[in-house]
Amino acid sequence: ENTGIKDVWDQVAAHREALSQAGALAPRRAAQAGRWLWQEIGESLRRAFRTNPRVAGRLAAMEARVAAGQILPGAAAKALLADFLARPPDADDT
Repeated sequence: ENTGIKDVWDQVAAHREALSQAGALAPRRAAQAGRWLWQEIGESLRRAFRTNPRVAGRLAAMEARVAAGQILPGAAAKALLADFLARPPDADDT
C-alpha cells in the first residue's frame, strides 16, 4: 500500500532544495515568521480583550446592540476598546 510515498517525498525534498538554492526559501520563511508573529499578537490581544473584566461584562450586550442595529459596529468597538484600554472613548487615538 505505501507505494509512491518515497517518490512523493523525494519530489518534495528536491523542490525544497531548489527553492533554497535559488534563494527563495529564506524570504518565504521570513515572511511566514512575520505572519505568525502577527497571528500570535492578534490571538493574544483577542483573548486579553474578551477576558478583560471591563469588557467581558459588556461584550454580549454590545454585540446584541450591534446585531439589532442600535449602535454602529465602529462605535461599539471604540467604546469597548476604550474600556479595554481604560480611557475615555473620545480620547485621541494618536
